[in-house]
Amino acid sequence: MHGTLDPREFLRGATPSVDRSTLSRFGDEALELKALQASATASLAFGELVRRAEQHRLEKAKSDEVTRKLIANNTEAIRQLAMLEE
Repeated sequence: MHGTLDPREFLRGATPSVDRSTLSRFGDEALELKALQASATASLAFGELVRRAEQHRLEKAKSDEVTRKLIANNTEAIRQLAMLEE
């Protein structure tokens, strides 16, 4: 029985025996786990980039709206000054 250990053997300091196919399987699973971790990290990073881009877009839209209002107010003030000068 590969990969198992009798509790009495463990108490004597023995370690479980593992054959090459078991090591290979765990090696493949470790590589799959690393790939999943890398994929999850990339997904989180991409999600953060999307979130930041959306936040930037909203801030820019707000800034553009403030700019439009300032221009409109200045245009109106200039129009009123021109009327007063007439």
